[in-house]
Amino acid sequence: MTPDERDELRRPGVQLEDLPRPMRQPVAAWLEGRAPATRAAYLRDLADVIAIVGASSAYEISSDDLRRLVATLRESELAAASVRRKIGTVKSFFAWAVREGILSRNPAIRTKTPLQRPRSAPSRTPDVRVIVRALSRARGPRGALFRLAYVTGAGPNELAGIRWSDIRAVDGRGRVRVGDRDVEISASTYAALLRDRDGRPADLWVWSGRNGERATARTIERAIARAALELGAGELSLRELRWAHELHAIERGAPEDVVAATLGRRRAFARRRTPPKFTSSALYLPC
Repeated sequence: MTPDERDELRRPGVQLEDLPRPMRQPVAAWLEGRAPATRAAYLRDLADVIAIVGASSAYEISSDDLRRLVATLRESELAAASVRRKIGTVKSFFAWAVREGILSRNPAIRTKTPLQRPRSAPSRTPDVRVIVRALSRARGPRGALFRLAYVTGAGPNELAGIRWSDIRAVDGRGRVRVGDRDVEISASTYAALLRDRDGRPADLWVWSGRNGERATARTIERAIARAALELGAGELSLRELRWAHELHAIERGAPEDVVAATLGRRRAFARRRTPPKFTSSALYLPC
């Protein structure tokens, strides 16, 4: 039993009778066979959603209602896991209702479940204009490290493992080998990294430790913080730079599954009728 489910058992639960009358029988069928704690959580989530969108039943909820719901939940005080569960509950119920022929269309089919903000995510996000100005000033290995941190969203150990040979041209753009995945980058970013390299041997680390050995994660984090100060971005940590990649890409239309794949959080893209414009969230960034 998950912590969320234990919390539901401790609090007064929502009963089927608390739902609008037309929904009681279908919801009972949908919940059949589920664990008691899960039923309690799903009932509460459905009741919350109906109350938030102001509908008399779930059958009256439209796609626009669900978009507003996602925005409202994101701005709420709820934990990220609770927000994701409520959205998942709604999507699960509507998908079931369509399969059973209760509804002719699924209003939640295009509703995106918000990415879960990491527990260690920073409380502030650097302004995109600050990042762009800093990138325009970036030069040399330290500038390249700062640029790679933002455009790839790589972690400190991943950044430490990037050699100049891992940055290459492919199909008119650039590509960076980050850990066990490739991150496609824009042609302009690739050209800037070539300038930053300035003829350095391909087998060198982009940022190395003492005596040319591979840098530690702590060394990478310090180098990023120093680069941010030198480039006019202020006090900026690697975590904040990675979080900036995520939010800036989403603000510019990057699907959340593409962002997750670029950052190495998932291996496969969500199934969709129309493929995304780009399969790398780096290509949605303003650089």
